Amino acid sequence: MVKPPIPSKTNRPPASNFRTPPSTKSYSELPALTQWQNETKIGRVGVRGNDPVLRTIDELMVGLRAEEDGAYLYLLGQLFFTTMSWLNHYKTDVRMEKECRKPILSLNLYAANELANVLECPLGGLAAKLQHIYGVNMSDHGVDTDKNEQDKYFTVAKREMFKVFIILGRACHYRKISKKFMVLSTSEGGKGSLGDYSGEREGFGFVLSMSNELYAGPLEKFGLQYHSYFMGGRPVQCGGTISFSNGVVTQIRNDSGHYKPVDQSMVKLLHYLRMNGMDLRKITVEQEQKFRANEDGMKVRGDIFMANNGNWNSISARAKHQSAI
Repeated sequence: MVKPPIPSKTNRPPASNFRTPPSTKSYSELPALTQWQNETKIGRVGVRGNDPVLRTIDELMVGLRAEEDGAYLYLLGQLFFTTMSWLNHYKTDVRMEKECRKPILSLNLYAANELANVLECPLGGLAAKLQHIYGVNMSDHGVDTDKNEQDKYFTVAKREMFKVFIILGRACHYRKISKKFMVLSTSEGGKGSLGDYSGEREGFGFVLSMSNELYAGPLEKFGLQYHSYFMGGRPVQCGGTISFSNGVVTQIRNDSGHYKPVDQSMVKLLHYLRMNGMDLRKITVEQEQKFRANEDGMKVRGDIFMANNGNWNSISARAKHQSAI
């Protein structure tokens, strides 16, 4: 495969994403669940139960303790991305108790060190290794299309305009000028919509970055020409189209021509949405190949798609009385 274009210095990530702050130490081993829950049971009464990311971390730790066949590396990677998501959002999400930062950062560093150990790479080379395992590079089509597009790639400041925050179950963009979170809706004139976001393609273009951040916006508007613009042509976990209704995700599809992610990549997005409190039963996953052929392809609820690990053959083999939607 042709290598994706080199992003400009403005978009280039730091040499290492895993520098340990001097005052924070990694757990030397995976803490017991009871120890972990006690260390994160801080602050307001009941706050821990209101934090969906903490609940997801609990589930991952239980899974890691069980060490099911072939699942350890997957669960460890998800633990790393999930703790990273908490650290990225705790300053803006009222459900997240800031005093939990230290144990969560320690767990994130443990996951990073354990991943480096399992993958037999130095900690400084973990970012590149994770991109190889979990990331989706641009397709040949994307590379060819973007030969003269690098100067249009988003700067960090521009990308932040499209960053999705999920606040109390509603997806939002943050507006610096007004200092307000604006609820997302992709339906024309929909409640909470951000201006005229209607376009030829139904829904917003989105990518889930390697740092587990969701970015979404209307393609061919506001300078967003292609999916590659979000992350400057660098690998992502998933990319495609996403629809919102009053902040609730209603539909997703992996139809990015620049990245062409596999169906299983959509599971990562569903994991991210569930982690942030979205009900997967209310999300419809569309089969991308049928969509491109202008055919009525399969549609399935997000929870079913996730339970089948994105395998459409397995989903289609369900008994007729078990409706996909």
